[in-house]
Amino acid sequence: MYQLFYTCVNLFSTMIQDNIHCQNQIIIANTEPCKSQRIPHTHLPIVRRTSTTRKVKKGTWQSFVAGGFAGIVDTCCTMPLDTIKVQMQCNGKLRTPIHAATTILRTTGPFSFYAGVQPFMLQCAGKAAIRFYAFEQFKYFLGPTCLNLNGFVGNIGVTMLGGLGAGLSEAIIWTAPMERLKVLRQTEAAAGNAKGSGSIFTSAKSVIHTQGFTGLYRGGFATCIRQGTSHMTRFAIYAPIREFLNSKATKSHMDVPAPAWVSMLAGGLAGALSVILNNPVDVVKSRIQAVDSTHTSMMQCTRHLLQTEGSGAFLNGLSARVPRLFFSQAITFTVYERMVHFPYNNILKK
Repeated sequence: MYQLFYTCVNLFSTMIQDNIHCQNQIIIANTEPCKSQRIPHTHLPIVRRTSTTRKVKKGTWQSFVAGGFAGIVDTCCTMPLDTIKVQMQCNGKLRTPIHAATTILRTTGPFSFYAGVQPFMLQCAGKAAIRFYAFEQFKYFLGPTCLNLNGFVGNIGVTMLGGLGAGLSEAIIWTAPMERLKVLRQTEAAAGNAKGSGSIFTSAKSVIHTQGFTGLYRGGFATCIRQGTSHMTRFAIYAPIREFLNSKATKSHMDVPAPAWVSMLAGGLAGALSVILNNPVDVVKSRIQAVDSTHTSMMQCTRHLLQTEGSGAFLNGLSARVPRLFFSQAITFTVYERMVHFPYNNILKK
């Protein structure tokens, strides 16, 4: 996992250097690009950059707003599955989602499924807004470089690197502290601690008072790895699946809005496959961020899990995480695309 992460970072640095080296040689036309230059990997076309174009692509405020709203809808629908997932990862005795759900209902009641909903909603809305905004910007800057690469390599390159950059951006700026507060509240609620029902500000104040500001970033490195690899994989998987389904359903290119079922199926499959690949990182992250955690680093936590619970511990919560991320990403991508293609201009003119 580490080797993949650092390889992608090195590749990203190399492509940026190549982009700076050759950007003055890229010929920009105001006409429609030829088919050989089209990169049909996302729903929004790439805008080529020159010395006279703006550094921020027009319309990205729509990506930010659409991503934030999609995150809110996602939270309302999938929060219970996330609570079950966290409890399964932090308590090795809960082997199935049904067992975990019945245990939560019996011990702490139905409202515990939404323990930590405040930080989780803020997290989902904020990270989705940052993610899609950052992805559009990374795609915008990497587009000219990847046009110099051959077809499939260029498409996958810009998508994977854009997803990696978006995942790291959202983790550093937003997700790491919000994830820390969410996991704290979920584990406190499971233990019957009254703090689990307090406000997000109370939890943040308590963490800062006892552990300092850096306490909010406990498990932050694991969160960065999880988010970076998740979205690098997710965008790379989503693009070809959506393109294939959209071509069959509408006989059109990727810059034409797809039917809702296409976005839902492509987003769901991308979300489910991406979490299967990095579930071990998520387990380690949850163990580090839990309220009673004594783990000091990813390596120490990994060794502890292998010695005490075996390699099977890294699969904890996967049976709850796969359906949650399937529905989560199905909802997120569908709502996002509907909002991005919404006729804002017609409303603003009224």
